[in-house]
Amino acid sequence: MKKQFKIYGFFVSSLVLSIICFVAGNVFAQNIDNLEARVSSIESYLETIQPSLADFSDNMQKSIAEYTKGLEVSLERYSKNLQYDLEKRFEGMDRKKVILDPYSQSFQRVDTNTGVFLISVSKLTKLERGVRLHLNIGNPNFADYKDFKVKLFWGPAWNESGRQSFEEWRGKLTGTEFSFKGVLQKGMWNPVEVDLGAMSERDIEYIECEMEVLSVEMSIK
Repeated sequence: MKKQFKIYGFFVSSLVLSIICFVAGNVFAQNIDNLEARVSSIESYLETIQPSLADFSDNMQKSIAEYTKGLEVSLERYSKNLQYDLEKRFEGMDRKKVILDPYSQSFQRVDTNTGVFLISVSKLTKLERGVRLHLNIGNPNFADYKDFKVKLFWGPAWNESGRQSFEEWRGKLTGTEFSFKGVLQKGMWNPVEVDLGAMSERDIEYIECEMEVLSVEMSIK
């Protein structure tokens, strides 16, 4: 009887152990499946986020480059405007060099070595080779002046928003000194003509002028 009981107990114990191993195996296998699923999910997420991070990095670098470029353009434009403004202020302090409007008859006051004169552009005439500039020089003084020089610089107008610096633009202006044998009569506008080597109107959008008088004629009392 005891032998049968032992065999029966051994059988029950084996059965219980088998059930426990089966259940544990299923649980372990399920845990492994869950772990593999989580690892696969993480790998998929990493594969998805890597291109996103690369795109984000590229977009960030592009934004920084565009901002830097815009900042450089703004600083360059500010520098040009400041330089141009300083040039204009210096011209206001020293009237020995004046800017003439080639398409307006408004006059400018120009200071010379002998006094003040007035000067304006009367008109432009197209020549076969170049352009003739018609000037009016006003002598508001009480004396006639004889023999004088007019120094002109001309060229295209400076584009403030362009990429050319103020110094580069001024360096490309054409300059010539013209000498005249004649009299600038007092209290009158005296016509003067000069032929420029410009081939089109665009070549003379800007005119800069200086004057020098060589002698004065006055009566002796």
